[in-house]
Amino acid sequence: MKFLDRAKYLGVPLTWETIRCAWEGTGGVPRLITVAEIQAFALGKVGLSSGDELMRVADLTSQDSHDEISDELSQLAPEISSRAVRACRLLHVHEALDQLPSEPIDGLMGLTSVWGSLGFPADSPHVVQGRGNAITPGEYFTEESFQAILAQHQAWVTAEIAFLREDGDPVR
Repeated sequence: MKFLDRAKYLGVPLTWETIRCAWEGTGGVPRLITVAEIQAFALGKVGLSSGDELMRVADLTSQDSHDEISDELSQLAPEISSRAVRACRLLHVHEALDQLPSEPIDGLMGLTSVWGSLGFPADSPHVVQGRGNAITPGEYFTEESFQAILAQHQAWVTAEIAFLREDGDPVR
């Protein structure tokens, strides 16, 4: 599922900060959005923009130079808020959950890789065997453990969506 489609599906509000974060890969999140998606998002914002913003948004509708896109996004969103980083992180983790192997060992290793790339933030729902716990490999790499950790991830996803919807209207 593409970035914009996933955000819409989850009802995550998108801002220029979020788009810039998704483009730049801020906060350990890899690049999540394509040029075509940025163009589509910009096209939807043309009628809602005015002045200098309108010019920048209009430029993004047809821009395909990565440097130019980065420059325009920097002008539209000079700062990337922690809220935008959280939105991108959520969308990245949600995508990883969709693609996660169903086998406990591979699934748990996949989750560890995703959260490792994000720097294991304090609010991560992921449990890593031997990291701050005394769980043995025999206890950790089981179907029961895997399902419990997946349930923690689903609860985290639900809580993040609720947080991100608090101050903004979800994209529908």
